[in-house]
Amino acid sequence: MFDTALKIVTLIGIPAMVIALIFIGRKLQILDTLEKTMRKVKHNIQIVCNSLTESPDINFDHGRLESFSPLKLTEGGMKYLKEDIKFVEVFQGNKEDFFDFIDSEEPKTKFEVEQLSSKATLFLLNKEYFKPIKVYLYNNPNENLQSLAQVAGVYVRDRYLEAHPEIKE
Repeated sequence: MFDTALKIVTLIGIPAMVIALIFIGRKLQILDTLEKTMRKVKHNIQIVCNSLTESPDINFDHGRLESFSPLKLTEGGMKYLKEDIKFVEVFQGNKEDFFDFIDSEEPKTKFEVEQLSSKATLFLLNKEYFKPIKVYLYNNPNENLQSLAQVAGVYVRDRYLEAHPEIKE
C-alpha cells in the first residue's frame, strides 16, 4: 500500500513540479520584459524632461540670472524667489523633497545637479506646498513656468552643492 501511494505521488508530483517551474519561469520572463520596458520609459521621460528644461523657447531672463559659468542669480533673481513667488520659503520647508529627487538620479557632476534641480521644481509642482507659486503664475500670465524652473533650479543647485561638497566637477 505504501508502495502504491509512493508511485501515485511520484506520478502526480513530478509533473506538477515541472509545471510549477515552467509557470515560475514564465513569470520571471515577464518581469525581465517589464524591467527592460521600464528602462526605456524612464529614458524617454528623461528626454522629455530635458527638452522641457532646455527648451529654446525659454527666454533667458537676464534680470534674474547672470550668464557666467555657472549661471548665477542676480539680486533681482533672489528678490523674485524670496519675495515675489516665495520659492525660498517653499524650498526651506521642503528641502528634503528636492534633495531626494536629485539624489534618486545619483548625479556625478555639477551640470547634472543643475539639470536635476530644474527638473525637481517641475516634478514637485503638483505638491500642495507649491500652491502659492501656482497662484502667482496664474495671476502673472507673462511669467513662464520653464523660466521659473530655471531660476529656481539655480537656487536649488547652489543649496544642493553646498550640502554635497564631494561633487567637484
